[in-house]
Amino acid sequence: MHVYRQMDRRQLQFDFVSHQLKKGDYDDEIHALGGSVYRIESLGQVGMRRYIQSLKAIMETRQYCAVHAHTDYQSGFPAYAAKRVGVPIRICHSHANYWDRQATLTGKASLKLLQSIIRFSATDYCACSVEAARFLFGERKLQDQVHILKNGIPINSFLEAGTQREQYSCQLKQTLQLSQTAVLLGQVGRLSTTKNQTFTLHLIKACRASGLEIYGLFVGAGSLKAALQKEAEALGIAGHIRFLGVRSDMPRLMAAFDCVLLPSISEGFGMVAIEAQCAGTPCIASDQVPRATDTGVDLITYLPLKADINRWVQVVAERSSHPQICPKTIHAAFSQNGFDIGESLSQWLHLYGVTAV
Repeated sequence: MHVYRQMDRRQLQFDFVSHQLKKGDYDDEIHALGGSVYRIESLGQVGMRRYIQSLKAIMETRQYCAVHAHTDYQSGFPAYAAKRVGVPIRICHSHANYWDRQATLTGKASLKLLQSIIRFSATDYCACSVEAARFLFGERKLQDQVHILKNGIPINSFLEAGTQREQYSCQLKQTLQLSQTAVLLGQVGRLSTTKNQTFTLHLIKACRASGLEIYGLFVGAGSLKAALQKEAEALGIAGHIRFLGVRSDMPRLMAAFDCVLLPSISEGFGMVAIEAQCAGTPCIASDQVPRATDTGVDLITYLPLKADINRWVQVVAERSSHPQICPKTIHAAFSQNGFDIGESLSQWLHLYGVTAV
């Protein structure tokens, strides 16, 4: 969506295919920007044949110049449908560095099959990190055929929010009826096993046992919300957890948090870490988050998930009181490392055969 918001839509327009049959969080914005949203049932719901037929029916409605699939190991199916209807540019994009089924023999065989469909159908390969590229496309393609595209963000929005961290923190605490001395630990992302919010709950309990007046704030939606609420109650910390849902004010939220947590079991990149650092907010990430998320401004720490929980507690306490970084320092680092969407936009548009103006 960052690319879609920033690009010149007189040159190029995006349409979207969603596996969510009900209205999505970005539907209104997409329509306002001139795009369309098509809804189909997922591959797992209808099987390969009907899934491909549904995709072909959509692609035949217009003369698309490109199809860009972001469904990781399943991305070969949209690419195959696009190949069947004659779409010239077919991009498979990897955002993951792990599949929970790959540990079994059946899972390994399935992954090999899915990778072969990608090779047969795609014209271009993209990934958000070296780790994600290696996982889906293999070492050989990583060397000379995969485009590593930085997930740029509109840095000015986050930089500006970062200059008002104290104000936004105060406002959020007032809204949530929390003490102004409370420490806000944020986690942003889908409520899922992979994002590992359960770990965060146990960390919150350990932090509070150490005397830290901390609250866990979860931003995002997902099927695990009820289970996480139940787990929080079982741990005796339900009163110290807030579920904020899907939000449109991410720069302000990132600036309001004292620390952002990414305890992911696997992560293709970790866009949340980039947004947090741009707002001047310290991050603590698991060792499964790629090191490419380190923007070079001393705002991220990586820890093994297997490390003693007290080590995590210690780092939370240290990072939550981290001195503020100068916005000019952050701006320079982000521009140098390619995280400014304004500077990386041309790379994205080049994939579709379009020159940015």
